[in-house]
Amino acid sequence: MTGPVQRRPLWREPLLAFVVLGAVVFGIDRALPRDEPAARQVRLDRETHSRLLDELHAALGRAPTPTEIAAAEQRWVSTEVLVREGLALGLERDDPIVRQRIVDKMQLALDDFRPSEPRPGQLEDYFAANRARFAEPGAADFVHVWLSEAESADEILARLEAGEDPAALGRPFPDGSRFRRRPRARVAQSFGEGFAAELFSTPSTGRWIVRRSDHGTHVVKTLALRPGREPRLAGIRERVLEDWHRSRRREHVRARVDALVDGWELVIER
Repeated sequence: MTGPVQRRPLWREPLLAFVVLGAVVFGIDRALPRDEPAARQVRLDRETHSRLLDELHAALGRAPTPTEIAAAEQRWVSTEVLVREGLALGLERDDPIVRQRIVDKMQLALDDFRPSEPRPGQLEDYFAANRARFAEPGAADFVHVWLSEAESADEILARLEAGEDPAALGRPFPDGSRFRRRPRARVAQSFGEGFAAELFSTPSTGRWIVRRSDHGTHVVKTLALRPGREPRLAGIRERVLEDWHRSRRREHVRARVDALVDGWELVIER
């Protein structure tokens, strides 16, 4: 299940710092038409005020003084007014970070999903349709020496076969020289797809072999190849259930977003 959402303290919420700059640059009082009095009311309701005091108390580690409470209230009001005025000016339109923050908050507001137990057979069907997601990938144990351009592969190979320590040869590789239970995808990430394909298609012989990677030449010894395993639902039921709940939550939020979009007239200019 997903963890609790961390809320930024209201009394510290600058939300959109650019609004302050926008207020100066654009001259809010002159640029904005005056709305009706009710529309321009800023209301700090009891629930929000209580949360504001709780967060202030937690931040200070003691009960706030009346002066500190008044200052926190004023910060909240200033932030609220600046945000509203900034949105009225459209200052958020060309700022992708601000827009994404608004989207994230809207999706959080739309997320009223309540998890329930799947109907008989529903989890089994979900597992069957997403089996690859839960499969345990094949993995390899191997050691390698990464050669510099000046080093001879044949010479290093001969020294390794003579029993020299591979850690004392070659040049340091960013991810290290020994790997245990390294999944194929991570091998490909470190060395390239060609290296991974050769490593996992060649039986483990315990011999040193010269191989090429995206980074150059290596002398490699495969110690063990572990085949991937197909999971059984009984062994990972809780994991599958959590994944199913996350999937249902995403579908729920997406449906609510689609319902909002349906209420708008869309005009796309290409």
